[in-house]
Amino acid sequence: MNHKTLLRFSLMTMLLLMAHSLQAVTTIQVGASQTNTTISASITAAGDITGSGGLILELQSDYAPVDEIISTVTGASATDPVTIRPAAALSLSSVAWTISGSYITIDGRVGSTGSTKALTLSNTSTTGVTLTISGNNNAVKYCTLQGMNTSATAGVVVFGASTGNVVDYCDIRDVPATGTPVNGIYSASASTNTVSNSNIYNYYHATVGPKGICLDANTTGWTISGNSFYDTSNTERSFTASPADVTAIYINNASGNGFTVTGNYIGGQSASCGGSAQKLGVSAGTTTSGVRFRGIYLKVGATSATSVQNNTIKNLIISTGYANVTNSNATAFIFLDAGAINCGNETGNIIGSTTANSSIVFNTNQTSNVVTPMYGIYAGNDATGNVIISNNKIGGITVGGNINNGSLTFNGILVNGAKSSYTLTVSGNTIGGSVSNSIQNMVTSRSRNTFGIKVNLTSGTATINNNTIANLYGANITSNACAGIHLAAGNINVYNNIIHDIKGGAVNTAQYLDGGIVTEGSTGTVNIYGNEIYNISNTNAAASRVSGINMNNGAAAAIKIYNNKIYNIIPGSVAGQATAGIYISAAN
Repeated sequence: MNHKTLLRFSLMTMLLLMAHSLQAVTTIQVGASQTNTTISASITAAGDITGSGGLILELQSDYAPVDEIISTVTGASATDPVTIRPAAALSLSSVAWTISGSYITIDGRVGSTGSTKALTLSNTSTTGVTLTISGNNNAVKYCTLQGMNTSATAGVVVFGASTGNVVDYCDIRDVPATGTPVNGIYSASASTNTVSNSNIYNYYHATVGPKGICLDANTTGWTISGNSFYDTSNTERSFTASPADVTAIYINNASGNGFTVTGNYIGGQSASCGGSAQKLGVSAGTTTSGVRFRGIYLKVGATSATSVQNNTIKNLIISTGYANVTNSNATAFIFLDAGAINCGNETGNIIGSTTANSSIVFNTNQTSNVVTPMYGIYAGNDATGNVIISNNKIGGITVGGNINNGSLTFNGILVNGAKSSYTLTVSGNTIGGSVSNSIQNMVTSRSRNTFGIKVNLTSGTATINNNTIANLYGANITSNACAGIHLAAGNINVYNNIIHDIKGGAVNTAQYLDGGIVTEGSTGTVNIYGNEIYNISNTNAAASRVSGINMNNGAAAAIKIYNNKIYNIIPGSVAGQATAGIYISAAN
């Protein structure tokens, strides 16, 4: 090809591209006074839009609210998309829309510019779905979507068998002064969809566990990013179920892989955890029912790791009488139930605050005679993939209330269960903030324990390294333990952690359970080295014992303790209190 031929070819290509760009996008006005009164009629009238540059369906002020099935427009594509938008602010009540086509965008902005949400879709039926998305490669943005469906398998927005769809910059919420939905978004059959930059709020039901986003079986590869989950009611939401599972982001598919959960905010009464605290449960009195809270719940596959990064959970007051009984039933702000999960390895998550007290308040008013566990991050029982928990910050948590029976345990991070050949890494986390008593367990009746990190493995290996655990406090009570790291069972390597300002409050003269690192009952191989432990104390006015490292295991445990730096192990002022840098029980 000579240079003249090449030049002619280039000019022809340029002219074709310019011609395509200059093609006028067809605009059809939709309303009672227009030729086309519905969206579906306008789609039929549009015909084939191939090469047109796209189609705009503009809803006029006299557009009558009707249920719409928005099907594929012939010729619609990524270069010839369909946009549905309002000509002016428009609120449509008692509608159920379904997007069954592809390359369709519902844009709630006038003229598709700015950031004002001018289009509201509302459905006041307790069995109705405001918006169903069953097509592929569609977008819904800058819309307000309201609903009050009370089914656990529905929502304001429902994704059918679809892929490549995006919900962006939307408000997904209740119908004001009318009713609340169980779920904001629900799907049991979609893959690789995205929910981003949206406010999902006022999802509530007293007997059916409410969820902001609920992804069940057959979902995979979703991205949930930059959203806010909160409640504007400023009232204590009461629950009669035992328990009512309240979850902002719920993903429950053990064969689903590659989810991304990043940059979301959970808590408060406005976006970005703003305003006053979100209130779940009734704080007064005692009860056997109430809330089991999970900010993020994941039961996913092990083929491709799910990523949980840079999420913030704070500004919460949770009150419950539900006795969680077992670890798998516990309240946990990030609950990693199963699968290969990277939690914070790129950008850490924040639970509570490292600079202020009581960013999260948990009140327990139980009457059952059982142990109630509560966790910042829980790595659960199912051995289906490697788990990394790194760079997260947990602090500003106050546990209080009255336990008439049983006991309460708080762990910043719990690694639990049978992991077989899988590995768990807990590294670079900060548990407890810079303020005194950053994490404080103030229950003053019955027994309870407070641990920064606890490991309880029946198989597998855990690595606990380079974490900072500080400013933990357990208030006065008999038979209490307060420790930076508690090792209950498993093969565990604990090294290069910094643990300081741990204060217990129990009367406990039998064992040194207030300490920097406590091993108790472990039967695996445990290596403890290179840790720095200081300012460990007990504030009780009666006799007690405090240690830097407490080895309180049976003969089956193989434990090595070396090259640790331990100082300022501080006894109380009364006779009978004792300290130890390293305490080894007679059983070893």
